[in-house]
Amino acid sequence: MEDKILDYEKVLVTKLSGEVKEALRKLNVSESIILGITTIELAELIPDTNTGRLRKIESLPFQTR
Repeated sequence: MEDKILDYEKVLVTKLSGEVKEALRKLNVSESIILGITTIELAELIPDTNTGRLRKIESLPFQTR
């Protein structure tokens, strides 16, 4: 969400502790967690699984303008 202005949304980015990451790995769950994906999509961003960062998109197929 770096350098992205969201007029009506609030975003919190946090780093997970090593203990939490280890617990997730033991459960075979990715430590890369996104909550509130709708907010990210409304900001015209999408997770890029290759880089682990958010990528700008023009629009999503299901959006109407």
